[in-house]
Parts: sequence; C-alpha cells; structure tokens
Amino acid sequence: MKISKSMILVCAAVLCAVSCGEKSSGTDSSETTVQPTTTQAVSYDPSMVGPAQGKAPASLPAEAEKVVRDFTESSATGDVDTMIKCMFPDEMLDAIEKFGVKQQFAVAISSSAGGKLSSFSTENCYKLGGEAIRISKNYYDSFAENLQIKSASYSVTDGYCLDITVDAEVNGEESTFTDPVSVIMIEGSGWKVIPASEESILDMERQEEQTEPVSQE
Repeated sequence: MKISKSMILVCAAVLCAVSCGEKSSGTDSSETTVQPTTTQAVSYDPSMVGPAQGKAPASLPAEAEKVVRDFTESSATGDVDTMIKCMFPDEMLDAIEKFGVKQQFAVAISSSAGGKLSSFSTENCYKLGGEAIRISKNYYDSFAENLQIKSASYSVTDGYCLDITVDAEVNGEESTFTDPVSVIMIEGSGWKVIPASEESILDMERQEEQTEPVSQE
C-alpha cells in the first residue's frame, strides 16, 4: 500500500474545504471547525507522475529536497508533527491542531506509525507553471483564513513538481512506491510540500468553479 495515499486523500479533502470557500460563519471561534468534504472532491490520479509534456527538467534546490525528504520520512514513520511542519507555515500550526486538522492527518498516517524509511530518491523534477504558483498562494491564504489567522497573505515565489520514489518498511513489510509531490517556496516561511501533482493543484480551482452556485434568474 502506498504510505502517503491516505494522507494525500485527507489533504485533498481539506484543500477542497478551504479552496471552495468554506469560511467561518461569524460564530464563536471555539465552536468553529474545519469540515472536510468527501475525498472525491479533488481528483488525484496516481498515474500523473513525471513532468508534464513540454516541461523542461529542473534541478531541485538542496533546501527543498531536504523538506521533501523530511516530509516523506515523517509520513512513512507516522510522525505527524514533522509532516505538518513540512506542509504549512509555523504560524498555522497551533490553529491546525485547534481545529482538528492535525488529528485528521494523524489518523491518515496512523497505519505507518513505527515504520522505517529504507531509501528515498527524487526524479522528473520541473518548475511549476504560473497558474499552479498562483493557486498555491490562494490555497495557503484560504487555509489561513479558514483557520481564523488574521491578515494572512502569503507570497509564493517559486515551486517545483517531482516524483518521489520510496522504499519503506511498515509493520514488518517492505513497500515501494512512486508518487508526485510539489514543493513551494513561501517568502518568510521557506519550502513547504503540497502532496499533489501540478495537475491536482490546478484541479483545486477547477473544482471550485464547478461547485459555484448557479444564479437563479
């Protein structure tokens, strides 16, 4: 089983919840929760690996590769705290725990608790296009707003998509898989991982457009 798959599905649900405009309703913050939609809301195609047609190969910066490795190892071993730090700016972490998002990720990777990363490699790296960069910024801004982090506005300055190939031992069994991930440079926060291909990032906005209510004449 792919170690990251259930976590990716949880992430997709949370991404859809924030990107589709589920904002707090003005009720007391202690009663407000982030409610994920069904995991089918954002499409994830495991076959969408490797660079998109026409994308020139790129070299992943060393700092970005370290974050991707830390993210991969933490999801393989069930270390939810490290995994979330690799995905979100530090200022979001308390709110992520408060609103129960951390628990969703913890449940998603609970089956890999105590696992061991045997080997890790990256390939097929290319720079994200401008649309994916723009949507990534909207994703972080919307996530912060939904978590009631005041006046949050993130500047996304760079990004890459790549394949990670992992060998890991979980519950005494060896597992090998290849998955696409994206790594985003947020000004002032550093590199952060979105566990999705460029196509899946673009789908965030496509799904939002499809779920907008039709005005009644």
